Amino acid sequence: MNCFKKLVIENFQSHVHTEIDFSQGLNVFVGPSDSGKSAILRALRWVLFNQPRGTDFIRTGAGKCRVSLTLTDGTEVIRVRGASVNRYILRTPDGEEKIFEGWGTGVPPEIAEAHRIQPVKLDQKEIYVHFGTQLESPFLLFESAQNKAKIIGRISGAHLIDNALKKTGSDRQTVNNEIKYLERQAEQLKEKLKPYENLSILEQALQQAEACYRESRAKKEKVERLKQLFDKLEAVRREQEVCLRVVQELQNIPDADRLLSELERKHLLYRQLARLREQRERVRAGKEICLEIIEKSQALPQVNEHLVSLEFKQERLVQLRRIKSRRDELDRQRKREKETLDKLARIPETAETIEKLQSQMVRRQQLIQLNGKWTTIQREKQKIKHVILVNREVPELLATILPGLEQKAERLRKLKAVYEKRTDVSWRIDKGKQFCKEKEKEMASLTDTWAELLIRLEKCPTCGSRINSSVIQHIMEEYRGGESHAAAGRED
Repeated sequence: MNCFKKLVIENFQSHVHTEIDFSQGLNVFVGPSDSGKSAILRALRWVLFNQPRGTDFIRTGAGKCRVSLTLTDGTEVIRVRGASVNRYILRTPDGEEKIFEGWGTGVPPEIAEAHRIQPVKLDQKEIYVHFGTQLESPFLLFESAQNKAKIIGRISGAHLIDNALKKTGSDRQTVNNEIKYLERQAEQLKEKLKPYENLSILEQALQQAEACYRESRAKKEKVERLKQLFDKLEAVRREQEVCLRVVQELQNIPDADRLLSELERKHLLYRQLARLREQRERVRAGKEICLEIIEKSQALPQVNEHLVSLEFKQERLVQLRRIKSRRDELDRQRKREKETLDKLARIPETAETIEKLQSQMVRRQQLIQLNGKWTTIQREKQKIKHVILVNREVPELLATILPGLEQKAERLRKLKAVYEKRTDVSWRIDKGKQFCKEKEKEMASLTDTWAELLIRLEKCPTCGSRINSSVIQHIMEEYRGGESHAAAGRED
């Protein structure tokens, strides 16, 4: 028999790192409330059956949790869960390792085959008979007689016989219904076949009718072939008549051939004459154009001489225009130079005046700059005198007060930092208290609702047994945390 050998729990609810070595026989976990006993059972259920689902059981502040269960045959089943990790690892006694990811909501078949602990399916639900919760009654003690029988039958395998009997009865009923249906169909077919009792006579008549039909069809096909042959014969006769007429018409073909040759010769001669006529018309037109050109060209030497004279005169006109524009430009330049000479006649006197004005301007600029500096120096002198009068006792004060001021300034800076940090922490504490108050109100409301449902149901939600008001009150106190505010079943 394969049993539990060792259990290692990491970051599962209140367990940071817990190792449990199981002994042969009965193993009992004893400890005060809120010490992590129920978390061990939850870890076993989680690694064996993937229950509960989700990530709420991961220890606060940890990124993932891990539960490792070693069996007595050396097989190791490891379950890992995190924000981005959902994995089963199976290590066999021979050292082989298999990793399972994305198997769905149940348990990989290899993992279930390794530990061979299966829940009992009862009325569309699964019962984990191998584990019990903190408030659950002893196994089958408060179950109804029907549920006890069903569970014991499931464990012993008797449900297979019940299922076989139910299936056999269902199959028998189905077969009987099918036999009745076939018998009704047979009666209906017999009623439908009554009109066909004289079928042999009708078959002989049908054969005779088919023979007559085949004979008539063969004769009809023969008639169709004869009609086609007759139509072909008529067509051949018509073609023969056409051919005879054509032969009669073609008896005078040699005379027509001679006429055709004569016509072709005359047509060729006509085309040659037409081309010659066109050439003569073109020559006549060219001759008229040439005579007109010769007539117009008789005065060409005089025109040429006149053209040469005009070209010479045009060149002379261009030269004269260029000379005139040059002369006008020289006149304008001479006028400008004359004006410039008139202006330059007074240059020596103007230069002396300009030099005097420049020296005076330089002296004036220097005086302005010196005046500004003197004014600034006077203002600074007055400020320094005032400062000296005001601060006659400053050195003594600085020597006595300055060290203390520096210490106080440093202390003030640290106090400001502490005050800012205290303000932030106070704000966060207030926010946390407000959140806790809201959650306490929500838990109190849900607990009251749960108490009302239990009072209305009058049954234990774990085992299904009947409970009275005192037990319900005790359960509510456990859920509310009792005097020590330690909620039952919560170890983290």
